Amino acid sequence: EQGLDYPIAYVRWTEQRNMEAFLQLLESGQVRTEPLTTHRFPIERAVEAYELLTHGRERAIGILLEYPAMHEAPKSRTIVLHAERRRTGTLRIGIVGAGSFAQSYLLPTLKQMGVEFVVVANATPASARAVGERFGCTAVTTSGEEVITHPDVEAVVCATRHDTHASYVVQALRAGKPIFVEKPLAVTPEQLWWIEQALSEHGGALMVGFNRRFSAPLQDIKRFFAGRKSPMTILYRVNAGVLPPEHWLRDPRQGGRIVGEVCHFVDCMVFLTDAFPLAVSAVAVQLPEPDAGESISATIRFRDGSVGTLFYLTDGAPSLGKEFCEVFCQGRTARMDDFRSVVFHHGYRQTKRRYDGSKGHREEMQLFVQHLQAGTPFPIPYEQARAVTAATFAIEEALRRQTWVDVESFLRTAWTQGT
Repeated sequence: EQGLDYPIAYVRWTEQRNMEAFLQLLESGQVRTEPLTTHRFPIERAVEAYELLTHGRERAIGILLEYPAMHEAPKSRTIVLHAERRRTGTLRIGIVGAGSFAQSYLLPTLKQMGVEFVVVANATPASARAVGERFGCTAVTTSGEEVITHPDVEAVVCATRHDTHASYVVQALRAGKPIFVEKPLAVTPEQLWWIEQALSEHGGALMVGFNRRFSAPLQDIKRFFAGRKSPMTILYRVNAGVLPPEHWLRDPRQGGRIVGEVCHFVDCMVFLTDAFPLAVSAVAVQLPEPDAGESISATIRFRDGSVGTLFYLTDGAPSLGKEFCEVFCQGRTARMDDFRSVVFHHGYRQTKRRYDGSKGHREEMQLFVQHLQAGTPFPIPYEQARAVTAATFAIEEALRRQTWVDVESFLRTAWTQGT
């Protein structure tokens, strides 16, 4: 797994060690391949080579097909699909990572808003081309770097695997291009440090895909508590469910579910309280692997005195809705159930509103584009995205230490040790 060999005491001759031994024998001359090569044919005469094998007129052991030498490597992996068709005043966007999530939630909204997709990067040429054709991209590539450095790209949308987010953010900031990056912003404190340095040196616009704060239920809850004078108490329960053992999010390099998913719900609390996380504590219920893994309970103290409790559960019933949130403050309570309903309690009165279950993906894309085109207020202050990311790191540390962790102190210590 991940290119790591079994310990030699358990398996002496793995595939990798066999290959290493063979290459060492080649280098030392103890294994010579020249006597095995009996014939050579340029690729244009490949038919003759196969006829030699099939008709057997001569004894052939090893036949090499020789290709013309490539004196210069290709300078670009970008393939043009359509001629340039720039429209005046149209925002020109480059896409890095166009998997099923981006194709379902991000790209359709951008297309409806009339932006122009200059170039899209995906893992393989075939997948990049399929996405490019579907969304009318001018060009496709397998290189995220080529998207960011493309001279016609004015803004970048990144929806790649979690461990690559910070790198693409830094590249975009250095190139002077606004970037929308899916959550999480970073998977380690070190990556967050890279982003801090890039912002300090180059500035720029950076938005993280914390979509839930833009959903209609969360927006209505925020308005319901407008003008409050007291701290909030928030309970957020997530019936996260089981991940298959082979799921990519189980790869340690991707940051895990706390950094990669819990960040969403911490951001909801930051949005509702308008306050940064001050300190966190967390405990875990260890469940049998690989079926359920780990369920956690985290408590977050905010700088305005508010307290949030988060239950992130992996062993609940699938028939139960995924997300449930209750907010208490000054004789008022709001209870949100899976983005489909919110019950607002005020004194002895209550009002129920129903919603379509959407979680703000459309709204976040619209606000990002509107900011770039019309200069509207930036949708999410970077300081909030940074604080949410730091809080997830602190939750992981609290699970390890079994004690309260000061968010900012932990982040500063991690940066000091890392640098």
